[in-house]
Amino acid sequence: MNPLIELKERLVHITIAGTELIDEDFRLKNTFESFSVLAEKNPIFKKIYLSLKQLFDAEKSQKPIILLNILGLVDAVLYTQAQTNIDGEYKELETKENLQILNQFRYSEVKPVLEALTTTGSGRLNVIEDAVKLTPNIFKDYRVLNALINDLDDTYGEMAVRVFSIIESMGTGEPQKFINFTSYPQNYRSLIFDKYYLPKVDKEYIISLLKSNFDPQGKKIMAKRLRLIAKIAKETENDWYLSILKTAKREVKEECISALQYSEENIPLLLELTKKERGKTKDMVYSTLGKFKFDNMVEFWKNELDKSIENASNLREANSDEISDLLAHYIKTNLQNVLEEDEQAKKYDYSKLISYTVNKTSDKMLELYKWILEYRNLFKDVKGDWSNRSNYLVTLNETITETLVSSCPEKLVDFLRKLYTHHKQPILSSCFIADLLTLPADEVYKNWYKNPLLTTAKLEEVFRKIKYVDNTYYITTTPYRKNEYEINQLQREIKEPLDERWFDYMIKLKLDNSLCQLAPREPYELCQKIGEYFYDCLLNHTITSTQALNYLYMMEYCSYNKFEGIVLSICKNHPQINTWELRSILYKFRDCTDAKTTSEETKKILEFYEKNYGNKKRFLDIENLLTNKGFIENLLTN
Repeated sequence: MNPLIELKERLVHITIAGTELIDEDFRLKNTFESFSVLAEKNPIFKKIYLSLKQLFDAEKSQKPIILLNILGLVDAVLYTQAQTNIDGEYKELETKENLQILNQFRYSEVKPVLEALTTTGSGRLNVIEDAVKLTPNIFKDYRVLNALINDLDDTYGEMAVRVFSIIESMGTGEPQKFINFTSYPQNYRSLIFDKYYLPKVDKEYIISLLKSNFDPQGKKIMAKRLRLIAKIAKETENDWYLSILKTAKREVKEECISALQYSEENIPLLLELTKKERGKTKDMVYSTLGKFKFDNMVEFWKNELDKSIENASNLREANSDEISDLLAHYIKTNLQNVLEEDEQAKKYDYSKLISYTVNKTSDKMLELYKWILEYRNLFKDVKGDWSNRSNYLVTLNETITETLVSSCPEKLVDFLRKLYTHHKQPILSSCFIADLLTLPADEVYKNWYKNPLLTTAKLEEVFRKIKYVDNTYYITTTPYRKNEYEINQLQREIKEPLDERWFDYMIKLKLDNSLCQLAPREPYELCQKIGEYFYDCLLNHTITSTQALNYLYMMEYCSYNKFEGIVLSICKNHPQINTWELRSILYKFRDCTDAKTTSEETKKILEFYEKNYGNKKRFLDIENLLTNKGFIENLLTN
């Protein structure tokens, strides 16, 4: 690697001395001539040789740019292929046709991102996220990729999470997700993510960078590197995980144990570690074992559940029928102990225990669900304060819903329909959701519209789980953070769009939140009906400023074009409205209409306050907002 090292030294020298002296630097010329031989042996050396030739032949104005590009290329080769000042035999560089990582962008293009990744202060996250959305290819620049890896321990938590996810996306091809805050209206729409794809980079290259100077006894940044390697490489790096495990400390050891989940060959080692490890490391061993879906783990988990039912927390991601049956047996046994007034059994959080049954639909698990409903009245009579006894039915419905959204097993759907004939009220929301996922819209409406048990509260509970995106309705689960790097929210499209008659029902019951969340963009007649409803709410009801803004959003969303008088009505119904709230409403009103209509509305508002409040402070505040601060003037000039 000596020619590369010498070349880098000469390039740095010229960078300091100035490109005007390139033609006089005989050492650089000698190095250039030596590369004419190396160029015949390796395509990377050939690329360097041709770049140097271009440097000597270029015009003066172009030399600085070409010089920086060559220096970057040489730096990348030295960084990725060798260490300096180490004795050893010469080894040719390995290249791959698909290793498109040495393509370098102009420094001016990558400078904002590099500064965001290597400095501190506010606004840096916005720079990175804008680059993901607008110029994703610059993340292939070797300087940016190295800066990303070095910034994994950024002191700003959200920045560190985004950097982690960007590297993961480049290795796996998964999209970057950003919460959409512009959906109508902002306060009611379910959580919606926009997706952006980054250029995919050769896995082996990224892994080699993450492994470079890896310290098994290092701190959190090394643990993050290891987690990234595991997410990108999975079982292909299993031997490396095992080698790291021998010397790893603290967080790195926990991540190393987690990485063993990708190969069942690690089960004997993990079982041995359950006897040796302590604290968080031992917890990670159990959590990792819980991810394996093999019959030979049943006996192990039986022994662990014998020790404590709380060990069920490690089985949330397991879904084999054998594990499902085992968990059902232990939860039922402990709940029976609760009914028998066993004080120890009362200490457990049964809402959590039930949540661990997600995606488990063995016969014994379904029997457990049925048994819980049959004995629910007895649980109300249990003396003492046992954890979450009033919430376990809510958790049961949430868990069933998550299973439906995750895999929608026909076995569970059939079970719910049979169960509903005997236990209607406590299982109602789960059964309604099962119908939305599996039945035609007309049949769903007929089944539930006149159901006497479907109270307004229950209807809103179900509607809150539905989101509308791009003309499609989805059932969603409650978002939860699986770890510090990702938010999980499952969704499944319902069989057919909601029957339009549901919207008439929402208007009749005044389910404003549900209307805001679920209103479609078509058909036109339906949208006009919804727009008319919100216009009436603004015109004739006392509402908050937040509601007013959301209703205006919905009227605009529905392409409704009648707005006159609604801001004046808001002021009449709520004359003590804060000036900043009124200003926000007027700005939105102007967005929905035009400057002239808004000016006319504003004059009527000023007349109202002058007539009713005279020279009082309320009138002076409104007058100051609408006139002295130029609001009316701006409207008239627009």
